[in-house]
Amino acid sequence: KTLKRAAMTKEKRQRFHREIQALNAARASGIQNVVEIVDWDLDANPPWFSMIQCAGDLDDILSFTKNDPTEIARAIIPIAMALD
Repeated sequence: KTLKRAAMTKEKRQRFHREIQALNAARASGIQNVVEIVDWDLDANPPWFSMIQCAGDLDDILSFTKNDPTEIARAIIPIAMALD
């Protein structure tokens, strides 16, 4: 993920840095379902970070949850728990 140069205000740089800190803190505290950040460079122009690539995508999830509330809940609950 990179911070777009056109949007690179001081506030957005700070928010980008907080996002990295929050993701790293979540992983360090053992919260599951948070993608691991493997590298970052806040001094680069533009700043960036990279994460472990997860298998699948939203289309995969939608294909097996379509019209099935139980499967939708199984897909969403781990996300909600990680955000909590």
